[in-house]
Amino acid sequence: MGNVETRPITVARWGDLVSVFGRRGDDPGWCWCRLFLTPNTARPMNASPNNREALYHEIEHSVTPPGLLAYVDDQPVGWARVGPRNGFPGVYENRRLAQVLGQNDGTVWWV
Repeated sequence: MGNVETRPITVARWGDLVSVFGRRGDDPGWCWCRLFLTPNTARPMNASPNNREALYHEIEHSVTPPGLLAYVDDQPVGWARVGPRNGFPGVYENRRLAQVLGQNDGTVWWV
């Protein structure tokens, strides 16, 4: 295996993120790591959101990058969204996750 590095997602690395998503990178309605960002009650029932555009906008306007890209020998190979768990309201609406996660004191992060 080659040299592995992680780098924060930026607009300049957007093409690398799309590449990591492979064929799903062509689908704006695919998850795009946005599932737990919105409470279930706030999600439209039959709407097809443009999650791709929403993630790009988030990256473009975030002070802190919302995730990391993994590279092997400078080739993008992976992605992980990461941030304080209280920034993912949908996590606590998932009953099974809520059972194992316990209280959120604001110091715990979610990957």
